[in-house]
Amino acid sequence: MTKLKLTQEQTYKLIFLLTIIGMGIFIRGALFDVESGDMKNYLLPWFDIIKGNGGFAALGGDIGNYTPAYYYIMAALSYFPINMMWGIKIVSCLFDLLTAIFVMRIVMLKYSGNEPIFAFAAAFLLPSAVLNSAAWGQCDSIFTAFVVISLYYIMINKDIPAMVFFGLAFAFKLQAVFFAPFLLLMLLKGKLRFRALLIVPAVYVAAMIPALIAGGDFIKLLTVYFRQAGQYSALNLCLPNIWAVFRNMTIPALGYAGVGFAGALIIGAVYYLNDRKFPEENGRYLVTAAFFLTMLTPFLLPHMHERYYYLSDMLCVIFALYNKKSVWALFITQFCAVECVAQNIFHTEIADLRLMAVGEFLVLLAALRICRRTAVKVDTAEQSG
Repeated sequence: MTKLKLTQEQTYKLIFLLTIIGMGIFIRGALFDVESGDMKNYLLPWFDIIKGNGGFAALGGDIGNYTPAYYYIMAALSYFPINMMWGIKIVSCLFDLLTAIFVMRIVMLKYSGNEPIFAFAAAFLLPSAVLNSAAWGQCDSIFTAFVVISLYYIMINKDIPAMVFFGLAFAFKLQAVFFAPFLLLMLLKGKLRFRALLIVPAVYVAAMIPALIAGGDFIKLLTVYFRQAGQYSALNLCLPNIWAVFRNMTIPALGYAGVGFAGALIIGAVYYLNDRKFPEENGRYLVTAAFFLTMLTPFLLPHMHERYYYLSDMLCVIFALYNKKSVWALFITQFCAVECVAQNIFHTEIADLRLMAVGEFLVLLAALRICRRTAVKVDTAEQSG
């Protein structure tokens, strides 16, 4: 048997990775006993319903307002004699690790030096990620991991697995749709085949099968996201976006108009980016466009929660490594994310939401500028020819 021998440099990298993982586990463990309002009022009661009604046998009943995919995880946990709050958080933290691994793999497509290791460290120790999973107990890391994997496969020109993983992301969280404008751009650019898109609804429906077997109502399971969409009426729920001036205000007519306004601007942004050629080496363009569009969508939409930049915050790590002069963007987005998340979990004072929205807007402008610089305007004559 051939023994695997590591070079000195590889050994140092491995030690650094293991140290980062150990530090990440320690930091998360220190937060495991924090019980958020969402954990107390929603997640733990949902688990009690599942466990009290036979685990997987309970999946056909009325549990909460999540898709069944997340309840499968709770059902599996119900068979183990563990602290359930810890169990829920451990699952989210494992997906933190998976996300960091694929952030590293995307950065490896451009660099072979230390940058991939730094990308892993930044993604795994990202304050907003640590707070989301270990303190808050949210499952945003699950859908984000699948979206990041989807981006990885798009970048290596494998659209079938890309859409399988995006379908899984969508099966867990509606917020996966923040990645949809980028997928539309990829479709227009020819990097994504239309038939591959059909995989997404197929995966979503397939994810409902165990709940259907347990007696769930097909229409109710299929339309869970429509019920979620109308749950909150406030124009802004502590996210630094263009609706920051309307924080906690309810104006239904303005909300409907705002959705249409946001949709028009997002479609306009996709059209603008599509009007430019890919550069010969398009990895930087793809990463920047993905980050820009996933951040732009919640920036423009009303009714957004404080954690709805979670996906773009993770993509910001990749963006910062592909555009090193823009690493400042990561610090701005993290400051804003931690301020808003800590306000929910620890009830701390929050910085002026409007000023933070200006900071996020500057990050968007920087990403758009890089997209413009890394692509070439399509010649009018070439278009007509």
